[in-house]
Parts: sequence; C-alpha cells; structure tokens
Amino acid sequence: MPTTYYDVLGVRPDAPQADIHDAFVSALKELQAERGVAAKERLAAARAAYDALKKRDRRGAYNAALGLPLPPERKFMPDEEELEIGPRNWVLFYWYPRGWWKWFMGAFLIIALLAFLRAVE
Repeated sequence: MPTTYYDVLGVRPDAPQADIHDAFVSALKELQAERGVAAKERLAAARAAYDALKKRDRRGAYNAALGLPLPPERKFMPDEEELEIGPRNWVLFYWYPRGWWKWFMGAFLIIALLAFLRAVE
C-alpha cells in the first residue's frame, strides 16, 4: 500500500515537475480503462496526489510535512553571466531573446530580408 503521494504516482521525491505530470497522465490512461471500485479508489488517489504535487508551493508544503527538501527549480535558460558566449552557442544566445527589442529586431531582419529578396526578383 503506498504511503506517500510520490509512491502513489511512482516517482522519486526529487523528481522534476515534468516527471510528476507524466506519471499522472500515464496513471490516468491506465486506470480509466479499468472498471470497479478498486480502480476508482486508485484513480481518486492519483488525482489527490497530483493535486498536492502539481504546484511548487503545494509540493513545498507537502515536502515540509514529510521532512523532505524541495528539489531545486530547473531553469530553462541560464543567466547571462552563466552563459559563455562563443562560436558554439552564439545561436542559442541570439534565438532565446530576453527582451521585446530582440524580438523586434529579429522580426525587422526577417522583413528586411524578404523585402530585399522581392526587390531582387
């Protein structure tokens, strides 16, 4: 019998949020096809576990109640100080803009290129 919400979903306590979501979706797919009272109880337990773990603040409160640390939040893009600009990753730096002006300049360059190509024809 599972004792924690992590056991219900079958993930480790230090699992990232994406793994928790994937485990819940797979549990839904598995349990919705089954019939009976036991399947309904397991489905209700999976929903309760996901509700408690899906948001970072709720997960932090649950982990604090269990005496577990909250896993570190994973960043999609490193800070500019951490990002080493060089020939291998200049495209990564350019194509993940951090401000509206970089989007604007990217759109401007594309429009200018299209206008140039139209004028050449």
